[in-house]
Amino acid sequence: MNKIKILALVAGISMAFFACSGSDGTDGVDGIAGVDGVDGRDGVSCTMTPLKDSTGYKVMCGEDSVGVILNGEDGDDGEDGAPGAKGEKGDKGDKGNPGTPGSNGDPGKDGD
Repeated sequence: MNKIKILALVAGISMAFFACSGSDGTDGVDGIAGVDGVDGRDGVSCTMTPLKDSTGYKVMCGEDSVGVILNGEDGDDGEDGAPGAKGEKGDKGDKGNPGTPGSNGDPGKDGD
């Protein structure tokens, strides 16, 4: 209420000054600083939920739906890459385990 009265008084004085004066006056004294406003509400994070038909995602910020992002189409296959450089020779492997004994051979044919 006091702010309204002060604003009305300032406006009235300003109008009277400009109506009666033909020259610029001196600058007035700086006004006092106002009081801080109340803190704002906490923000909300956005989440993405897959659509039931798997064609994209629904974007939710708090309880508000802000949009839908649809999956794109598969792109064309890329070109084959160039062959890689020849690798270095590997280290010699460990000695292998002995093999299992072989089975007996078939009997030979009688001679003439």
